[in-house]
Amino acid sequence: MLGLMGYTLIVTALLAASGWAAERVALVCSAPARWVWVMAIVGSLVLPVAVPSVSFDMPAMLAADGPAKTVALRDMTSAKLTPAAWLPAQAQNAAAGVAASTALNTALTWAWAVASGALLLALLGSAVYLAVRKRRWSRRQMAGASVYLSPDVGPAVVGLLRPRIVVPAWLAGAPEHQQTLVVAHEQSHLDARDPQWLTVCLLVLVAMPWNLPLWWLMRRLRRAIEVDCDARVLAAGYDLKLYGATLIEVGQRRSAFVGAAAAMAESRSFLEQRIGIMVRPPKRWARRAAPAFAALSLCMVAVAAQVGPPAKVRHQIALPAGLVANYVGYYQIDEHEVMVVSQAGDRLLAQRNQGHSWKLLPESETGFFVRGADMQVLFDRAGKGRPAAGLVLRQYGVDVRAPRVGAEAVQRVDAHIARRYALQRPAAGGAAAVRRNLDLARDGRLELADFTPSFGQIALRNLPGSGQLLKDLGAVRSVKFYGVSRHGWDMYEIEYEHGGALCHIAMNSDGKIANVLFQKKGGAA
Repeated sequence: MLGLMGYTLIVTALLAASGWAAERVALVCSAPARWVWVMAIVGSLVLPVAVPSVSFDMPAMLAADGPAKTVALRDMTSAKLTPAAWLPAQAQNAAAGVAASTALNTALTWAWAVASGALLLALLGSAVYLAVRKRRWSRRQMAGASVYLSPDVGPAVVGLLRPRIVVPAWLAGAPEHQQTLVVAHEQSHLDARDPQWLTVCLLVLVAMPWNLPLWWLMRRLRRAIEVDCDARVLAAGYDLKLYGATLIEVGQRRSAFVGAAAAMAESRSFLEQRIGIMVRPPKRWARRAAPAFAALSLCMVAVAAQVGPPAKVRHQIALPAGLVANYVGYYQIDEHEVMVVSQAGDRLLAQRNQGHSWKLLPESETGFFVRGADMQVLFDRAGKGRPAAGLVLRQYGVDVRAPRVGAEAVQRVDAHIARRYALQRPAAGGAAAVRRNLDLARDGRLELADFTPSFGQIALRNLPGSGQLLKDLGAVRSVKFYGVSRHGWDMYEIEYEHGGALCHIAMNSDGKIANVLFQKKGGAA
């Protein structure tokens, strides 16, 4: 929770900077500025929600060198822009421990809910307060529009869902041109649906009341709404001097509380700014700087979209041993790979082809995770006393379906591995596929036809992390087979311009690469 809140604050601050720069451009170009702030406010909610959780299927025609694939927005962000990556290693570990604190997350969740509830109640209370007061207001026609006449409220548009114009009683005795200009201003708010957009943005604020940059965005939005309204009134042909004098007259008569409403009268300092915007053309330097401000705004949006969300904090739960027993068995991951799931008390152990074992920790009745690894196992829901029919192995956002199989499948895989280990012969086409893809990988590409569909996606997602290493090693000079591992993988020694590496590959009978282990000589895998 703490990581998500920090990530949201950073994204909102970047969008606020983008909005500030974009508003400079809008003022120079005499364009509406309120949309800048509406998009920034909505984006401050959409980005933190969508980036960590949304994935989509990229059509085959857009996928690089291969079939359609699933792309997670999280994987499109920059690891260097992840807030946790800015901390030293020790600080990262400490921050991860704090973020994983169940007590802290529970406290933050409750505080968030209380703050959102309090703000929502305040808005509802404001609406009820105005509704009660509105019953005592009289209705009349003014400048061709139906308005409410109040002793001390207005000029303003009150009501977020069904807004109405309310004007103060003193305006009834004001000159006709002032009445016309005031009503024109408030009617412009109604025509532009300013109250409705203000409601949408207020709901975003209710969703994140702790987001301090968002409060500043709301303040800028309310100001931009008034500036845009001034521009629309003047564009309709009303006299600038009379309109400015009317604003000053209204500003000198402070309205009573109107809640979240679009009001003609704001603070005196802002009133001076509005009049200055109307009477003074943009300065020459502002026009010349507009392209730079536009570029800055776009850059800030791009950076906000590239900020990496915090890693999901997973929490282990307790499951009945009887339920866990339904997941024990054999699951076919690939042609020559079977996952063996065994039980150790209320936990599960998973082993792939007699290799390393992982502890599967439950986070739901059917979902398990491996601590410290990007790996989840999602079992089919099992009935009472009935084993799960299969599982989904999720790694790096890629799902691999694995049906339950019998012990004979394990025996076939073991026999295949033993035969390959005894023969010590490379699989046909393996060396060529290794060399071809190592050459392409330096440019951030792969020949996906050489891989199984699922592992091709995994390889593509991990490729950016190996790009710099491959560039440092230089061009491939030779690929030499030197044996078959006890797990049935072909082992190759790679000689580069500036070093060497070891590459182990698992290949299916159709010549597709199903798994790869790449390790620089003297380095980690």
